[in-house]
Amino acid sequence: MKHKKQKNIDKRYIRGIVAEFQTINILKRQKYEILHHRFQHLNGEIDIIAKDNNELVAVEVKHRQTYRTIRCVKIKQRKNIKKTLSYFLEQYHEYKKYSIRFDVVLFAAKYRQYAHLKGAFK
Repeated sequence: MKHKKQKNIDKRYIRGIVAEFQTINILKRQKYEILHHRFQHLNGEIDIIAKDNNELVAVEVKHRQTYRTIRCVKIKQRKNIKKTLSYFLEQYHEYKKYSIRFDVVLFAAKYRQYAHLKGAFK
């Protein structure tokens, strides 16, 4: 049973990584400047940090079967993303003047589509 569980985790991990790279391509086509992919700190990780005009955007990427799991970024994860972004701003002072936005990009495997939720949380 343990082996099967490990296999499912590996598949989810790979789908998540693929979704992150798809998101990077989508954002680049929309003229976002990608600053970091998988930025990590003790508090957590931000999947993508990008610049959209004068906004610094922290993007959380989720891969799900359907869009029903729209509340897929839990409160604890939101706090960790915010703490990690604070650490990013301590390291990269040039971005402190930008306004901040938190987006979620949700891939729905069943429909082979995605939704980009700009300003998904504050």
